[in-house]
Amino acid sequence: KETVLGSDYSGTAAETKSGLTCQRWDSQSPQKHTRNDVSQFPLAKYNVDNYCRNPDNSASGPWCYTTNPLVRWQYCDVPLCEAGETKDPDCTDTVLGTDYRGQQSETASGLTCQRWDSKTPQRHNKNDVSRYPLAEFNEENYCRNPNERAQ
Repeated sequence: KETVLGSDYSGTAAETKSGLTCQRWDSQSPQKHTRNDVSQFPLAKYNVDNYCRNPDNSASGPWCYTTNPLVRWQYCDVPLCEAGETKDPDCTDTVLGTDYRGQQSETASGLTCQRWDSKTPQRHNKNDVSRYPLAEFNEENYCRNPNERAQ
């Protein structure tokens, strides 16, 4: 996360500070909730996984509903990224995320990302490091922002 609130966090932490497993955001069991409605919670970078998020801008940072029927939700221990230091690959310290080097390989809408060294089904030239020096591509399908788009 790049802010204390962590509303920008889109990493893969899926466990609370006390070690409980997070419930998937698209699930209503065991915890029923409405926090997966992006129209109500626009800061939520939701997908169908169980990753820690801060959809309601809680002052204590990212949290999740738990899979424990006796514990509705808890906060997660998500590191704050510090510019210029070696950091957790699942955080970013730029708004555009050009420095992101984590292993997220699914879009916010749940689609699997295409490998960067593949030209099908999407044709592209985004794995050309001479044109996109920030890319640092490998042969995986991890999320990256090589052309620094604001989306």
